[in-house]
Amino acid sequence: IAAGYGYVRLARQMRSYRTVEGQVTGREVAVIPGGAGGEGRWGSGGRYSPKVTYSYVVDGVTHTSDRWSYAGNGLKRSIAEAQLAAVPDTVSVFYDPNDPGQAYLHTHTPRIGYWLLVGGAIGVVVALVALLG
Repeated sequence: IAAGYGYVRLARQMRSYRTVEGQVTGREVAVIPGGAGGEGRWGSGGRYSPKVTYSYVVDGVTHTSDRWSYAGNGLKRSIAEAQLAAVPDTVSVFYDPNDPGQAYLHTHTPRIGYWLLVGGAIGVVVALVALLG
C-alpha cells in the first residue's frame, strides 16, 4: 500500500514537470543492485538497465542526472543495450520545477500505483479474514 501511495503521488507530481533539452554525456548498461539470478529464457526480464547520464540547464544553472525513470525495470542485457543505442545525443529531460535537480528521461502515469494500492488492500482484507476466521 505504501509503495502504491508513493508511486501515485509522484506520478501526479510528474504532471507538473517541465521539459528542457539535455545533452547525453555518458551511456552504459548497469547491473541492477541486488538483482537476483540471471536472465530468463523467455520474456524481457533480467538484471540490467540502461544508464544514461545527461546534463541540462534550468534558469542558467547546469544540472546532471542519470535517472532513466522513477521505477526501475530489470531487462535482459541485449534489450538494455538496444534501448541505450536508441537514445539520441539530445534528449528531453523532465524536471521538477520546485527542485530542478530532480529529473527523469521518462515520466509515469499513476496506473501501476493504483494496482499496488488495490493489491495491498486485498492483501490486508485477506489477512484480517484469516486472523479473525
